[in-house]
Amino acid sequence: MTALDIIRRALRKIGAVAAEEEPSASEAQHALEELNAMAAAWEGKGIRWNWQKLTLHSDIPLPDWQIDALMWNLAVMMAPEWGATPSPVVVAAAAEGLQNLKAAYAAPQPAQIDPALVRWQSAGRVYGWRY
Repeated sequence: MTALDIIRRALRKIGAVAAEEEPSASEAQHALEELNAMAAAWEGKGIRWNWQKLTLHSDIPLPDWQIDALMWNLAVMMAPEWGATPSPVVVAAAAEGLQNLKAAYAAPQPAQIDPALVRWQSAGRVYGWRY
């Protein structure tokens, strides 16, 4: 599946294009920019999947359920620009898809340890626990 396939599906889900219609080149390019921005923003929110910027004809090397998550979320993100209101089904599918991506790719945050509880050293010798 290509980025353009995801864009077509997303625009159909919000009724922006009919089933037999194609987005114009400029519409597809704009949607691609939104898709890349959305996926990159998710990297900053803990989804560590090493997203690479796509072109319209880039194959997306992800499982179908992850591609669906991208498509549903792109539909929700683009709806206001297209003068559409996503249905509750689209919104729910987007939320579920994003939650599943977070579960699959979330990077755990390192534990923070209170320095007062760590053993201390001086001249290479460990003296014990701090109290």
